[in-house]
Amino acid sequence: MRVDPIAGFEDGSQRIVGYKATFETAASPPPHSHRRGQIAYCPDAPLRVTAGGSTFVLGRDQAAWIPGDLLHRLSATTRRTALNLYIEPAYASSLGNRPRVLGLGPLERELIRTAAEAGVPDLADAAHGRLVEVLFDRLRPTQRLHGTLAIPSDRALARLQEEWLAGSGRDIDLSECAARLAVSPRTLQRRVLAATGLTFRRWRQKVVLFAAVEPLLRGCPVKVLAADCGYASASAFVAAFRAVFGITPGELQRQQVAE
Repeated sequence: MRVDPIAGFEDGSQRIVGYKATFETAASPPPHSHRRGQIAYCPDAPLRVTAGGSTFVLGRDQAAWIPGDLLHRLSATTRRTALNLYIEPAYASSLGNRPRVLGLGPLERELIRTAAEAGVPDLADAAHGRLVEVLFDRLRPTQRLHGTLAIPSDRALARLQEEWLAGSGRDIDLSECAARLAVSPRTLQRRVLAATGLTFRRWRQKVVLFAAVEPLLRGCPVKVLAADCGYASASAFVAAFRAVFGITPGELQRQQVAE
């Protein structure tokens, strides 16, 4: 019997394996993949997903579809509950072969919870099978994303982006960054533009604002985040956030409250 090396479940002949786990603050497995496709849902904290060359953040009304054998990482900055469904590739063809965000209503959330908590034995039961069929009939990609951040193909820039997401070195300017990478400012500007399509300043701004999405979804006050992101006022932060993501921080938070 095969055993999934990360989640630890017995990877047998079942079409779907449910799995529930609790991760303490900031704890998450390293980048990994599963043979099966995965539906990942976190009901009690925003979830950051890195897969397929991009990073995105899920609210509690969303789940991620991660195809089988795709390297990915799931993380959160707070304690979280993970509700995961691991699905045989042949059974998940309707969900596609690339990562995507799935919109969840109250019914879909409860169906995922029920299937995840069922584990392996109960899912062999016909009643559970019918519940899963209903879930698959109702799962749809959502166009409402809480921002998406591409991962630069340039490894040095990708490492720098990870540092900014973690809150480190965000005040570094172009010249300082160029000196750190042992290149000229002009060369660095060209590298950033080639890798991100943005100038150094715009790229750094987008990364810093993207890092604010997760605490916003947790309900962190806008004034606090404005200061954390280096803005002199909340209004300047709001304007910059809207320019990048097409929605204000307050609107993003109200969407979560509405759910």
